[in-house]
Amino acid sequence: MKTCAFTGHRPEGFVFGYDEDSPICKAVKIAVRNQIERLYDDGYKRFITGCALGVDIWAGESVIDLKRTKKDIELIGAVPFKGQERGWAEEQRERYEALLKNCDDVVTVSKRFNKNAFYIRDRYMVDNADIILAVYDDTRGYSGTGYTVRYAMGKDKPLIIIDPGTFEVTKRNFRTE
Repeated sequence: MKTCAFTGHRPEGFVFGYDEDSPICKAVKIAVRNQIERLYDDGYKRFITGCALGVDIWAGESVIDLKRTKKDIELIGAVPFKGQERGWAEEQRERYEALLKNCDDVVTVSKRFNKNAFYIRDRYMVDNADIILAVYDDTRGYSGTGYTVRYAMGKDKPLIIIDPGTFEVTKRNFRTE
């Protein structure tokens, strides 16, 4: 089954922070949703979310919403370690738990927190996907999203990258047939 994995910045990586009522946040979510719908129309039926705050959860929630009408769509949750939500605000934990509950499968890549758990999760997602959908600003310096994008590039995986400042969509590693 054709599979897409999501990666993107956490809320603090955006100018709007945790304000999901911000017009910019709404535009990011719409851009992600539009790409997910295009991917679905292109035959991608399985989606992997890294279950982090921000883009991962927003993309996962978009897939859950699409599952209401597209019964053949699957959502896989890739969790870096059990208990990653500890320390999150109650509302964030509730969204996370709702996301996991609506996943068709949840893969926890590490039994407990360790400094490499997030990288292991990121590699799992890339290694198990045919394409990566990223909300990524490559001018931000080092980030987990940047790590995932670079890892995917090294694996020669096709990427669809949404710039969160301009909403420009670029494609990398696509081959013409």
